[in-house]
Amino acid sequence: MMDTRKFAVLILSLCALLAQAQVPKDKTLLWSISGQGLPQTSYLFGTMHLVCENDFELDQSVQDKLRQSQQLVLEVDMDDPEMASKMMQAMFMKDGSTLQDLMAPATYQHLEGYFKDSLGYDLALFQNTLPFLLLGPMFNGLLDCEPKSFENELMTIAMEQKLEVVGLESIEEQMAVLGKIPYAKQAEMVTALVANLPKAKEEFRSLVATYQTQDIDRLYRLSENSEFDMQTYDKELLADRNQAWIGRMAEGMKVKSSFFAVGAAHLGGEEGLISLLRDAGYEVLPVFK
Repeated sequence: MMDTRKFAVLILSLCALLAQAQVPKDKTLLWSISGQGLPQTSYLFGTMHLVCENDFELDQSVQDKLRQSQQLVLEVDMDDPEMASKMMQAMFMKDGSTLQDLMAPATYQHLEGYFKDSLGYDLALFQNTLPFLLLGPMFNGLLDCEPKSFENELMTIAMEQKLEVVGLESIEEQMAVLGKIPYAKQAEMVTALVANLPKAKEEFRSLVATYQTQDIDRLYRLSENSEFDMQTYDKELLADRNQAWIGRMAEGMKVKSSFFAVGAAHLGGEEGLISLLRDAGYEVLPVFK
């Protein structure tokens, strides 16, 4: 049985892998939010949901700002005791489709062999799930390591400080975003990654290295030039969710100093959180080391 919190991070990572966005040129992932009558400053931090332990670093400035806050706000509430049951209810295709229905026989056999021989999974376990969820077991192979999660580390700090942990959206809302993408298209994207795994690994290593420099403009350009066709659903994966989050962020900041931690792809561009917050009258400034 997969750990619920780990599975939630995998879902976050799927949205991040599938999202592209223009980002600000400031070389920082941490931003302060003030103005609009807020009683105290809140913070916005861009994460890369999963990286190898050797690549993981949580800057002291990020830790300090979290400890100064009153609540940690993630994309979803990973502290929700009902998360496992909610995910189980939302992870299946709604029309009775199976993976075999969505793929040519030879493609399915290749994928079945990859899951059995390289990942140690029986593909039959995923017959009725959203095809994108196949990317979850693939992450270890994509990174060539046991992944480490920024969200889990932030939650550890929050719990030590006895901070409340909440989410910007429900797990049902997040899973519904994936469900908007046609199942056949999901299956096509997954099989393309498996067929070009060395190139996918190379791209991911470049993204991780760029994330470490906090050069989010270059991070965007690398994503924009991806050889994998995953930009078609930017509106559903980024813009629509950002718009929905802004009002929820505003309500939370009125009550408590909040530390928002979301995928870095959500920060930039005209429809990104930084621009939307500024359009709403907030002062959003880069926080450097």
